[in-house]
Amino acid sequence: MTTQKNGIKSLVLTVFLLYCCIQEIYPGQFAPSKSHRFIHHLERDGRLLRNYTQNIDTLEQAAGISQVVQCHGMLCQSIKCSICEVLRGTSGWPLPGEP
Repeated sequence: MTTQKNGIKSLVLTVFLLYCCIQEIYPGQFAPSKSHRFIHHLERDGRLLRNYTQNIDTLEQAAGISQVVQCHGMLCQSIKCSICEVLRGTSGWPLPGEP
């Protein structure tokens, strides 16, 4: 039973730390850089086919870039637990239609 309690405490601590980190990088706290604006100009001028990003901060969308391929998703959409695989909104509540 002690092992199970330690596992639960570890999981709670992990989730707590995750949400602490998310608060620091949550979309809307930062402005697009000159590089983001440059990519937007390339797209606007018809010289950008698509923009691949591994970032989850949605700064591309904030810069007005629409041809974005989100390789790791967007932080503002959802988070999926790697243990129980429950999909949750970033507020911690289930997304519409999810348990």
